[in-house]
Amino acid sequence: MAPAVQYLVMIIKPHAVHKKLKIIQTLEQHGFRINGERCIDISFDEAWYICKDERGKMATDSASVENKMQSLMGTAIVLLVSHLGSAFEAVAHALGPEDPAEAVKVNPQSVCARFGETGPFNAVIASVNASAATREIQHFFPRFSDIFHGPISNIAEERIAIDAYFREKMLPTLLDGFYDLCVRKPAQPVPHLSAYLLNNNPNHPKIFKPGEYVFGMSSPSGLTREVEQETQNYAFCSQNRR
Repeated sequence: MAPAVQYLVMIIKPHAVHKKLKIIQTLEQHGFRINGERCIDISFDEAWYICKDERGKMATDSASVENKMQSLMGTAIVLLVSHLGSAFEAVAHALGPEDPAEAVKVNPQSVCARFGETGPFNAVIASVNASAATREIQHFFPRFSDIFHGPISNIAEERIAIDAYFREKMLPTLLDGFYDLCVRKPAQPVPHLSAYLLNNNPNHPKIFKPGEYVFGMSSPSGLTREVEQETQNYAFCSQNRR
C-alpha cells in the first residue's frame, strides 16, 4: 500500500522572507511539495493564534512566548505543503532544532541552521502534528480544508453567516452614522458616532420629546455641550437624506 500524502502549514518568518526562494528550494530537496502560498501581515492577534496550542493555551514561559510572537509579527509567507509519507518526521529533519545555534551543531544543512539568525528568529516554523495542521489549514487556507481533511469544520459557513449578520444588522446604521460624521465634521468624532448609534438603534431608538432634553445641561450620558447640540439634529439630518 502506497504511503498517504500528508499536508501541513509552514510559515517563513518576516526576517527570512527575502530568502524565500532558497528556503523553498531546500524544502523541495527534502521531498516537500508547495501546494499553496500566501503573503500576509501577521498582527499581534495573528501571532497569538499561531503560538497558542490546540486548547487555546499559551506556554507557561511568557518571555519565550513573547519573543516567538515578536519574531512572527510583520510580513510573512505562509506555505501549504505536502509530503509523501511521514510529513512531520520529515519536517523535524528538514527544519532542524528551533534554536539556530543548536541547529548549526546538530544539523548544519537544515533550514534553521542555514537561514536562521538567533533565538526565535529561526526562519521557518511548521505544524507540529496532524491536529495542528488541520487547525492551521482551516485558518490560513480554508478553501482547501475540506479537500485535505474532509468536512470537519464549517468555517466557511460561519464566515458567510457573520458577513450576512454584519450587513443586515450593523452596516445600514453604521453607514448613516458615517454619513452624519462626514456632513457635520464634529470636533469629537468618536463620542459623536457613539451618541448617534445609541440614539438611532433600530431596535431601541431614543426619542426626545419637547422639553425633555434641555440644551446646555449636563446629560445622563455625560456628553459635552457640542455633542448634545448635535444629537438634537440627528433625526432631521437622517430624514432629509432619506
